Amino acid sequence: MKNMLFVGLALLTVCFVALGQSEEKNTLEFSENWELFDDSNFSIQYPDTFELIEYGKKGKGISIFAKETSDDDLFSENIHLSIENLEGSNFDLDAYMKLVETQIEKKITDGKIIESTRVTEGDSEYHKLVYTGKLGPVDLKWVQHYRVVNEKAYTLTFTCEESQYESYASIAEKIMLTFKLK
Repeated sequence: MKNMLFVGLALLTVCFVALGQSEEKNTLEFSENWELFDDSNFSIQYPDTFELIEYGKKGKGISIFAKETSDDDLFSENIHLSIENLEGSNFDLDAYMKLVETQIEKKITDGKIIESTRVTEGDSEYHKLVYTGKLGPVDLKWVQHYRVVNEKAYTLTFTCEESQYESYASIAEKIMLTFKLK
């Protein structure tokens, strides 16, 4: 259960770091040059116009932030990976998702789940969750991909200001689909 709290706190931390963007952004341009982050447990690719930051002890997670589009850009749209040790909890993906959806309803102000679906790609399976809510005064939208493998939960989260979702959704999805477990 302490690990579940860690996931919630990690998500909230990323959101607080990213709070407060102006309503208007310049035209977004995304690089066609991509970087590869290759860890012993996973890999992910992202445009070189984004910035990757590792946090915690090795294997705890990464965050990939969109660079500011102007001096007034105070909200950094981001993709965050958290890895939670589920050893001994007997959680499978179904049980984990029930817990996550309950936490969203309890912890996110005006939290509304828009989509909750299981996705299978080749031999890989993940659960996709899309929801909206408020964090402080900011209306946010989250897209998450959940995997539970070898007693670890991998949560890949795209967070953006709801009004900016259409500007970032395509590139965020491309980045998230490059995520591979080893």
